Amino acid sequence: MEQQLQQEIRWVQRMQKLAVPIWVTYVIALIAALIVNKDWLIPLMFFVAVLTMYMSYRQYRIMRHISNRGDVHRLLKLKMGVDWIGSILLFTFFATLLTVESVGLLLGGVFAIWSMTDSARSRFIQQKITACDSTMPTYDEVIERMS
Repeated sequence: MEQQLQQEIRWVQRMQKLAVPIWVTYVIALIAALIVNKDWLIPLMFFVAVLTMYMSYRQYRIMRHISNRGDVHRLLKLKMGVDWIGSILLFTFFATLLTVESVGLLLGGVFAIWSMTDSARSRFIQQKITACDSTMPTYDEVIERMS
């Protein structure tokens, strides 16, 4: 199990090293999509949403090794679910904004509210995790410690 955790940490560290090239590629693709054809934003945002969901899943896989308590695992799944909902809202917002503007604007409002309350949700979940297992480190602390 320790070997699997080390492998997960190495994967995250590789992804962190690739963050800048991925960001530059994303910005170039975004500008190209806006100049050439706005419909290209739909697959681009789909890729961003899937990448965000996958990173959330990887974060869950790393953190579940740290604690063996069932209630902490449920809270980690809740955190992953919240991240997935945000990713799905991001994609549906862009897809509907480009196809059906009035529905896209409505979903944009939902996405804006969801994004504005994200820090409060994250704090709430982290407080619940700390209440269940006070020795449990955060995700960033785990990545730094394993480096």
